[in-house]
This record gives sequence, C-alpha cells and structure tokens, in this order.
Amino acid sequence: GIGFRNPTGSIYGRVVYGNGQAVEGAAVRLEASDNTQLGKSVLLNGNAGSYLKVDSLVSAFIDSAFTIEAWIKPTDASPKNQIIFSRRGQYELGFNSNGEIYFTYNGKSVSGDYVNPNQSYIHVAGINSHDSLLIMLNDSVIAVSSIQYTATNPTQVDRAVYIGAGAAGGYFKGNIDEMRAWNIAVPVAQIARDYTRLLAGNENGLIAYW
Repeated sequence: GIGFRNPTGSIYGRVVYGNGQAVEGAAVRLEASDNTQLGKSVLLNGNAGSYLKVDSLVSAFIDSAFTIEAWIKPTDASPKNQIIFSRRGQYELGFNSNGEIYFTYNGKSVSGDYVNPNQSYIHVAGINSHDSLLIMLNDSVIAVSSIQYTATNPTQVDRAVYIGAGAAGGYFKGNIDEMRAWNIAVPVAQIARDYTRLLAGNENGLIAYW
C-alpha cells in the first residue's frame, strides 16, 4: 500500500504578502502531477499471523526514558482491541476496547480519545519520560499521566518486539509506516517539528527506524 514516506528536497525563497511583508510560519507543500506512488507501508489485515516480529535488537529498550512513533491508517473508523507496537512486559501502544489510543509501560497506562474523521494517515507517539506517560496525535498532546518509576523485571520482558500485534493477539488492521523507537523521551516540541519529516537515521537516541 502507499505509505506516508514522501520525497524530500530543498526550496529557497521568500513567501510575502502583496505589500512585500514576510509571511511568518509559512508552510509550502508540493503534490505530484501524476499518480506516482510516493512510498510504501506495511498493510496488515487484522487476522492472526498478520503482523511483524523482531526477534533481536541492536540496542535494548531502556526503562527510564523511551519514545515510540508511527504513522498509521487504520481500516476501521473506530479501531478497538488493536495493537500497533508491543514488547510484552515493557511497552505497548494501541487501541483499547473503548476505541481510545493507549500507551503502557510496566503495567502503567495512559489513554486518550482517537479522532480521525477522514480515516487518513495520522501520526501517533507514546512517550515515557521517567515520571510520566504521554500520547500525541500529530503535533498535539492528547493525554498525560504521572507515574512512579519502577524498573521492569528482566525475566518478565519478552525479547521479541511486535508491530501490528501483541504476543497474545490484538491484531492491527490497516497501514503502519515510519515507525521510530528512541531510548530518550523525545521532547514534545521536537516531535511536533519533525513528525512530518524523514530522519537521517543517526539522530541522538534513535535506536530503531522501520
């Protein structure tokens, strides 16, 4: 399926009003004039066996700070009981039985309303900042919960990472693209600035980029 990833380039110049005054914060977007496919995502059908599994990681996920991001396009208007990302015993991001987006760390959870009336691609991020859990949709924080930090028990953490499911199910139905995992609590302002941008892959704290 077509994904979020877009081609990049550089545009130089000034955007001004008719009187020559500069327009602050102007955004310039380009669209292809043909039917070129700009990128590809993984399309999951929601059935058992339709997910991705990573059995080993170059860098382990840490407890004290972590961020997971992804562009998603659920097939269902109100997805329920579907998991976007999971590592059993440590982190999970997905939709609960009420259709809310949730992010959990070591048994602690935060959830917020999922609003996507056009069923278009939408960016979701879960942030663990040691003493709080946050969820963002696009450039906005939709939920925050204070937590008391406790380290996970290594014997209870599954080595595998699941994309589009959990170890026991919760199969996601739709597209997932541009998934990023960080061993830092990425600042809200940075996510708001960069969620529509491509990464170089060597950013500080970035440990996985799928």
